[in-house]
Amino acid sequence: MKKLLCLLFAFTVIFSFIACKQARLEYWEISESSDSYSENSADISYESSGDVSENTLKYTSTPLMWKVTGGDSDGTIWLFGSMHIADKTTYPLPNAILEAFNSCDNLAVECDITKNVIIPADFYESITYPDDTTIDQYISPDIYEAASALVSEYYGEDSIEVLARYKPVYWYLLTDGIIAEKSKLSQEYGLDIYFLELANDEDKEILEIESVNLQYKMLSGFSDELQEFLLAGTVFADEEMYLDGLDYQYEAWKNGDVDELEELIFPEPPKGYYTQKEIELIDEYNKEMIYDRNEGMVDVAIEYLDEDMEVFYVVGLAHMLGEQGIVQMLADAGNTVEQITSYSYDEV
Repeated sequence: MKKLLCLLFAFTVIFSFIACKQARLEYWEISESSDSYSENSADISYESSGDVSENTLKYTSTPLMWKVTGGDSDGTIWLFGSMHIADKTTYPLPNAILEAFNSCDNLAVECDITKNVIIPADFYESITYPDDTTIDQYISPDIYEAASALVSEYYGEDSIEVLARYKPVYWYLLTDGIIAEKSKLSQEYGLDIYFLELANDEDKEILEIESVNLQYKMLSGFSDELQEFLLAGTVFADEEMYLDGLDYQYEAWKNGDVDELEELIFPEPPKGYYTQKEIELIDEYNKEMIYDRNEGMVDVAIEYLDEDMEVFYVVGLAHMLGEQGIVQMLADAGNTVEQITSYSYDEV
């Protein structure tokens, strides 16, 4: 049981790899072309740091990064869209990214997962059923049977009794993590961990944009229908398609391919693919997991600028992109936003 409860903490903080995309969709549209972005980004300029061909030869990854400055502010924010899971081919990062990091006194992250965090007792209460009631009484038999099979295969049959009183959101985190662990990608190489370790080594101040408690509260606040929908989307997912989707997204992230990333993170399934109820649940998830949090993240970024701070700002990539993403919202607020488009030299 202790192992399972520890996994809950890990999956909640990292969001079980889902912070890098919107709602867990069975539909993946893998495009071979990249020609759909930047029409709505008139306020974002593009700063090239050299010849792209040289960039290709020098680095195995060229992730997206933006420089943000405010009108009367002497501060600078470097926005970096993170992948919470990665592999060793991400490293070394381009010198321009490391120079931007080194130029800052502060590292801002969603929450500091390197420090000891006490999980609030009321969170456990919010994700468990009352005494004498169990999850199989609340969700459809098909979903329960599929989830139980997946969990018992991974953790053993005894785990089902341990988990019986936990609500679908917990089962969702566990089952999503079980599938994601089959990927070649690992939290060990995640960009959040990487920069947190660098910041600790260099005695930089680590700023938490959110808090673990806020993230727990969000997860436990999902409606019963949404929790069951997310669990069903995991246990009935095409596993190969899901893992391929992670790989495609990771490669697009490594290439800094905005067009492809937006197509993967914000897919548009064919008309009729989802029922109206499913669309409403997906919208509920995306609002709580992405868009509402984006507003808070933008407010914090503006506070940093107002205080003339130098901050390297790392959050999940899905928060950066799109018309309601941090990058566009900061530009819309009147700040100067420059995308660093290649990394072939050593200075920012």
